[in-house]
Amino acid sequence: MIDHVAPVAIITQWSFYHRRESTNSQQYDVDRRIHLSKTANGYDDLENFLTNYKSVNDKVGTVPVVHSEIPPARWFSRDRIDQFWEIFKGADWPLDPPKTLQEYELLPDAIQTELSDLKIDGVRSFKEYLGVIQFYSERSVNILGENHLIVEQIDYSRDHYHYGLKTAEKFVSHDRPA
Repeated sequence: MIDHVAPVAIITQWSFYHRRESTNSQQYDVDRRIHLSKTANGYDDLENFLTNYKSVNDKVGTVPVVHSEIPPARWFSRDRIDQFWEIFKGADWPLDPPKTLQEYELLPDAIQTELSDLKIDGVRSFKEYLGVIQFYSERSVNILGENHLIVEQIDYSRDHYHYGLKTAEKFVSHDRPA
């Protein structure tokens, strides 16, 4: 597209990381869809997103680019870990949840056992969810830059899921590439 259109600037809007398709053209369209539930975890989806993100940055040359995400695209977050910790922690648990897998491994065995059955947003365990967050943080640090824009969702569209007009206006009111 860049070679054929010669854009002045590019604005991308990334959807959910797990919304991907198999490259097998012999399958029906509906069968090519790869959903989060069909993957072992979110690692491959994150790796795919970061690869595509870097690919766009590598191909644009001097064309300014702004990356954005629909507000719930990043389905994992530290906030979710904190919320679940507050709900499920026992009286003898640490006040704050572990921030890394290394900190998780230092928790008493009884707490780790309790957390092993706790699913967060479809991920098999608290430990795995924490691992996804750590993986993303470590892998994205050198890829995502100042041209990556995430806008807080302040209203919803008619489907009560995607963002509405006020959030869209908030997005376009940010500084554009020079």
